[in-house]
Amino acid sequence: MKDLVEQFYKDIKRSREACPWAKGQSLENFFGELKKEIDEAQLAIDKNDMANLKEELGDIFWDALFMMVIAEDEKGFDIKEMIENAHKKLLRRKPHVFGSAKAETKEEAVRLWDEAKKREKRRSEEHTSELQSH
Repeated sequence: MKDLVEQFYKDIKRSREACPWAKGQSLENFFGELKKEIDEAQLAIDKNDMANLKEELGDIFWDALFMMVIAEDEKGFDIKEMIENAHKKLLRRKPHVFGSAKAETKEEAVRLWDEAKKREKRRSEEHTSELQSH
């Protein structure tokens, strides 16, 4: 799967460099495309149409990856760093899966997620406050 995702990324990057339409896209003007695909996925879920859902989720993945390429091009955004950060967040937010915490119910899992999120927000606010005081 890693090779497939990497090739997809390379092909999207190539498209961005070679296609006049793709070159002209920005984060601001392309975001509506992603939202449209999300709405189409919701319709597929509502209709219990798994074949269409598979297609729409692929489109969401494509659009999200395209937006990451745009961000990388425009803002110096590092996709690898973004994926690493998202992975670390998954590990932090699910201590009942990747740590020693226990969650026997859906409610306990949600509580642990919320607690981890609150801790992260507090740390972020403390860090920001610390930077502003120096």
